[in-house]
Amino acid sequence: MYHEENKVHTSEEVPYSYYKCAIPDYFPDVTLHWHKEFEINFVKSGSGSVRLNSEIFAAAPGDIFIFTPESLHAISADPKIAYDTIVFGRELLCVSRRERSYTHFLAPLITGGRKFKNPINARNPYYEEMRTCIENIFSCVSCAESTSPESEILLKSELLRLIWLAHSSGCITENTEKLPSGDMRIKSAIAIMQTRFAENMTVADLAKAVNMSPSHFMAKFREAAGIGAVEYLNRLRVRTASDLICAGMSVSEAAYTCGFRNISNFNRQFRKITGCTPGEYINKQ
Repeated sequence: MYHEENKVHTSEEVPYSYYKCAIPDYFPDVTLHWHKEFEINFVKSGSGSVRLNSEIFAAAPGDIFIFTPESLHAISADPKIAYDTIVFGRELLCVSRRERSYTHFLAPLITGGRKFKNPINARNPYYEEMRTCIENIFSCVSCAESTSPESEILLKSELLRLIWLAHSSGCITENTEKLPSGDMRIKSAIAIMQTRFAENMTVADLAKAVNMSPSHFMAKFREAAGIGAVEYLNRLRVRTASDLICAGMSVSEAAYTCGFRNISNFNRQFRKITGCTPGEYINKQ
């Protein structure tokens, strides 16, 4: 049994969440994680990179990225990127599991049998239609005035149309990339770090928790995440601390709450990851 990202994105009443994202303005980066919902990202400006399972893609304005459930993914800026995100559960598609459209078409996307070819951009013959779908999707979720029960009718229809256009343009393919056991254990290690990042854990502790030797764990983690386990843990801690500081918590309390036991080390890691001090970071928000 493997664990997913701790954050709750959906509910039975509202099976989606919208996020306006900007790296590094709003947060340093999006560290490698996974969740049980679909995710769509639309790049509005800037550039960066998207890590999806074992692949890395360049991200540019106008690019559309669609992640299927339980995909490992991360986003970073080069040097800045702004994008809109919607995370939604299968419930939003509102299709009976007995329908042919579900069993033959949607179910393989949910279970990992098929995947989207990313990124979707102007080289796709259906791009303009897909971009219109994207704009309609985000207009339904990006402000309080538009997020009504009535708007969800349009949201559902645009999501289904987007998936249909992706299929019609050849952007949905069989997923032959099955995660080996080592990568599944890395997903477990990531889940441990996401829920216990404030604890004083070492690489040896993490390796033992997922039944791997420290050297093998470090190699497999870097292969999956693109960075070492210690750096990943520091990024996770700094990302959480930056949110707490912006919410009004003192720098020292945020540092301690997120697992740093030395304020000098926290300040050093914060500057290394965000490019500024905690005080400068607050002033940027």
